[in-house]
Amino acid sequence: MSNNGNIVTMKEIERVYYKPDGSVLVNALRGVDLNVPAGQSLAIMGPSGSGKSTLMNILGCLDQPTAGSFTIAGKDVSSFDDAELSLVRGQQIGFVFQSFNLIPQLTIEENVEVPLFYRRVKASKRKIEATAMLERVGLGDRMGHKPSELSGGQQQRAAIARALVTNPSILLADEPTGNLDSQTGEDILQLFDEMNKEGLTIMVVTHDNEVGQRCDRTIHLLDGLIDRDTQNG
Repeated sequence: MSNNGNIVTMKEIERVYYKPDGSVLVNALRGVDLNVPAGQSLAIMGPSGSGKSTLMNILGCLDQPTAGSFTIAGKDVSSFDDAELSLVRGQQIGFVFQSFNLIPQLTIEENVEVPLFYRRVKASKRKIEATAMLERVGLGDRMGHKPSELSGGQQQRAAIARALVTNPSILLADEPTGNLDSQTGEDILQLFDEMNKEGLTIMVVTHDNEVGQRCDRTIHLLDGLIDRDTQNG
């Protein structure tokens, strides 16, 4: 972790997408400065086209900025190649998506084991860790079931278990309650609250003001810049 207590530091981050002829297609981010202290919960909000998804992809080391510097857990990753970014993703970041992204042919414990498999964790240890994490998110009684045999909320819990099984420093969630009814969404957000209290840094892209208000802090993007940065509560 970096000395300044920030798990993420972005300075003057720009992301330009170009057309095949080299002309500018879109300036998605136009110079974003962002510091996120370790252990904070942060909501990223803004209208469609404001740069939320682009910012999330850069925060998740899925994409590289065109310009600017980006430090995650003390490492300057702005010039990392794909292999180095992949390593940072595997060690530091857990992802949760609106659409769950579980593999339908696998049981939920096999789904949760996937990131451990890529880390070359031994099969016996993978099973123990996946089982423990599924119990942690309240799915201990659903072992052996495939995603199609679970409710939406249970599938999202399985996806959260998969995101957390590698013990990441940051959880990135993209509209995590978007496909859930309000009560199920509330259950998922309570789970996030618990994880955050235990010290996990959580960043959520959301259109939902209630989700935003639950976080320690909300940033609103507009036209590729941070328009507002609000401490909540």
